[in-house]
Amino acid sequence: MEGHLVGSYLDRFDDFTKVMESYTKEGKLISKYKIFNWIESFIESLGSMFTSSNVGKVVIQVKP
Repeated sequence: MEGHLVGSYLDRFDDFTKVMESYTKEGKLISKYKIFNWIESFIESLGSMFTSSNVGKVVIQVKP
């Protein structure tokens, strides 16, 4: 197993942000999310974070 510590690469953070910004603008970096409506769905949304039903971010929309 091999890992990387973020602290070891802090000096390259500016390079990282520039590359990620360009990827986002070019559409190469896409964020996946699932939207739950209203606060009543909070329990369902919380549960989805711990199951395979969730891929990406979980958003609870409380106002249209």
